[in-house]
Amino acid sequence: MPALAIIGVGNAGRFIHAPLIATTPGLRLAGVCARDPVRRAEAASALGCSAWDSYEAVLADASVDTVVLATPTADHVPQALAALAAGKHVVVDKPVCLDLAGLDCLVEAERRSGRSLTVFHNRRWDGDFLTVQRLLASGTLGAPRAIELAWGAFGRPRGWRATVAGGGGRVYDLGTHMADQLCQLMPSRPVSVFARLHDPLPGDEVESHAHLVIGFTDGATGVIETGYISAIAKPRFRVLGSVASFEKHGLDPQEAALKAGDVDAAREDPDCYGWLSDGSTRTRVPTVPGSWRGFYIALGRHLAGHAANPVPLASVRPAMAIIEAAFRSAQRGAVEAV
Repeated sequence: MPALAIIGVGNAGRFIHAPLIATTPGLRLAGVCARDPVRRAEAASALGCSAWDSYEAVLADASVDTVVLATPTADHVPQALAALAAGKHVVVDKPVCLDLAGLDCLVEAERRSGRSLTVFHNRRWDGDFLTVQRLLASGTLGAPRAIELAWGAFGRPRGWRATVAGGGGRVYDLGTHMADQLCQLMPSRPVSVFARLHDPLPGDEVESHAHLVIGFTDGATGVIETGYISAIAKPRFRVLGSVASFEKHGLDPQEAALKAGDVDAAREDPDCYGWLSDGSTRTRVPTVPGSWRGFYIALGRHLAGHAANPVPLASVRPAMAIIEAAFRSAQRGAVEAV
């Protein structure tokens, strides 16, 4: 049974990765690693697992098969390289890195190591995303001509997510999720990006709001909007197809359920079900149940040699290219090629 060690016991490590691993058949949560002795002890006690006080100790532990990097984005590449060199499989929280150069470095290191590097793009298992995916696959919407994704909040960034050096800001955080979902839904590849990144709020380092417009080879358009000044939410998904349109508000309930202690208790309010219209009729569409555990189930099957890597590095390249081009575009004030 693969034994996984979580590096970092912040929100993602302790309240998302840990309970998902612990409740996935065929996987074992071996322990957690954190520099802060108080947080490390609290997490180990709450999760009922071992703890390491250094990353080097984890990599030297032969009982650990896989490391899960729930650490600041800027640390992902050196930590993943060290793990692959130590013969460990690696799960990296999104975004996997800050740019395409880092991604290429990881691709080569994974190839040399003979181990697997998997990216934790859990939002591919969101109910709203799965619902849109199903509507497109069935032909209900026709060909997608425009997909708008919005996900903001009203508040200030905190911790390393408030710093440029750590890889913080909404574009790298929620923007990466939306860019990945967009690339999974569109049938053609992204070719251009125009981005407006609004100045940081007083005392902050990262963008306060972001608006990205992405062009695809088949002429379709994607729009991503995110930031820290959204006091009124826009639709999470708005899809304009050649046959019909779909719009949905609200966030997937799994994260809230995880933090409350039971991801299986996640239930979406029917008032958040999306609307489908072909111009003459308008109907509610029940949301497909999401399942973040699906990522770890697929990972377990992959590690056992029964399935492909659930989120390989090659699959995240288009979204990473969008994010990199967005920062170039915002800096130059021009459309950038992807």
